Amino acid sequence: MLGNEVLLFAVKSRKRIKMDLKMPRKNTMKALALVLWIGLVLSSAPALASGQDSDELAIKEVVDTFVNAINNRNADALYRCLSSQIQSEMTIDDFEILMTMLDNINAEIIEAEVSDIRITDSKATASATVTVSYTDEIAGEGFVDTSETISLVKEDGEWRMYEGILIPSGPSLEAPDMPGETPPPPEAEGANLTSDEVFQIAEMQDEISNFLQQYPDAERYASYDSYSQIWHVIYDNPLEGREYAYVNINDETGEVIEVYVYVWPPVGTNLSEDEVIEIARNFDRVKDFLTEQPDVEVDVWYSEMTCEWSVSFYGVPVEWGAEPIELPFIYVVISDATGEVIEVGPPELDANLTQEEAIDIAKERIEVQTFLANRPDAYEYAYYEPEGSEWYVSFINNVVEPIEPVEWYPAECVTVIVDDLTGEVKDVQVYRPPVISEDEAINIAKGTAEMSEFLSAHPDAEVWVWYNEKLMEWVVNAYSMEIFTEVTVFVDAETGEIKTREPTIKWEEALEIAQSAAADFLNTHRIAVFNGVYDEFTNQWLINFCDRFAENEIMVIIDAVSGEVITTEVFSWDEDITALNL
Repeated sequence: MLGNEVLLFAVKSRKRIKMDLKMPRKNTMKALALVLWIGLVLSSAPALASGQDSDELAIKEVVDTFVNAINNRNADALYRCLSSQIQSEMTIDDFEILMTMLDNINAEIIEAEVSDIRITDSKATASATVTVSYTDEIAGEGFVDTSETISLVKEDGEWRMYEGILIPSGPSLEAPDMPGETPPPPEAEGANLTSDEVFQIAEMQDEISNFLQQYPDAERYASYDSYSQIWHVIYDNPLEGREYAYVNINDETGEVIEVYVYVWPPVGTNLSEDEVIEIARNFDRVKDFLTEQPDVEVDVWYSEMTCEWSVSFYGVPVEWGAEPIELPFIYVVISDATGEVIEVGPPELDANLTQEEAIDIAKERIEVQTFLANRPDAYEYAYYEPEGSEWYVSFINNVVEPIEPVEWYPAECVTVIVDDLTGEVKDVQVYRPPVISEDEAINIAKGTAEMSEFLSAHPDAEVWVWYNEKLMEWVVNAYSMEIFTEVTVFVDAETGEIKTREPTIKWEEALEIAQSAAADFLNTHRIAVFNGVYDEFTNQWLINFCDRFAENEIMVIIDAVSGEVITTEVFSWDEDITALNL
């Protein structure tokens, strides 16, 4: 099976795989534009004051729906929150593409705040500021601050959004008339310059002036990075072109730090686009790929920084039902100076077992046989994890909409972890989607005396919820930033009952189990310190034995219900400590 690195439904980590498709910087900017607009909506999520009217509550409801759609990368649900005019101008596919782009740059809204909600008849506006973190292929990690006005319109009795970053405002929708003077658009908090001022500075540069003459319809964005105190001004050709330009400006001095313009086709290269495609097609691995995937889309990109071409071939997506399960692809990096192939990816599989052998081993398990007996159409998927020399073989019965948080995908499936070297089964994991919805779980948790008293005493508390598939329970957490205290309620995802968190295996028994599991370590080390903690979120004991003289330690993780040793890890203090596989 080709392209398994790009599986959109990853069962091992339950996370959406980041699709490293050598995306150009332009896509980073577009994705940031979307996530910033998303952040403006997200910032409306905190509860409204009790004195606000029903329209404001209705706005909050559509915002909550929108937030859930974004967090779950659910373009269809997001689309339903938009006005009819926006739906006539943008398709669901537009948002599906941008959702993938958000994953590619690891975009995360780390702070958002909304204010000044104004409602007039069937229209409404709100001011908002957002901070977003992201990872760019070229620039690395960064932060973006932005301030905008978001707008909503009431259609058929429901509030829908029609204006924000990336969302065009139609000529038939004018800003609502508000009593008194309409305030100017908000600017980035803490910035010395305004967005209008940095646009003026940027467009005084010859390179940008020439760019705008060539692409007069270029979209422009300005974002402020409060950490570096730098404005980033971006100009992007909206007509499906690759052309873009950006200017970085010092907020304190107004000095232009960097100007960059990218045009296509690139100017002054040794090789042409057609030549690099031909070089890539003649590479042996690409030939094999094209034999299996004759109907491909070809994407070419040139990096002026490295003077290298990247040629990507995308096959036909493998679908299961209406869901894209994987995207077969291969890419080739070519030196512009020599025409030499520098890199071909994704890396070839270096495993002892084949994919078919791993699947056959998994099918020998009674759990899998029982699962497949009633689910003959379950989708089979297997991928190899080189870090642990393990195969993850999954049999998935249904793909359902993801829920909070983004990285968790509840599906009815069974996953078998197979040791690649020995062929032994290391673990079998069975997952089922929740019966109780997220909102129902929150309401059940808020109905408990513990949570109710906490929220009454700490009205500033934020409520978070996520789904623990392994334990099939909702974890509802209320946290007060004011005094840094919290309360957590666990709700059974099938019955809605409150689950207690008292470990079946008590501390003394857990310590004996840990000492037995760490016997070899304990026999050869002088133990100066040992400690243990019960993790109520995972229902596990974490017990640590530390040899301060040899400067190393061992961690034993125990299932607090069955007493099974989940893993043991030995760490040396003078080496990099890797994350435990919890």
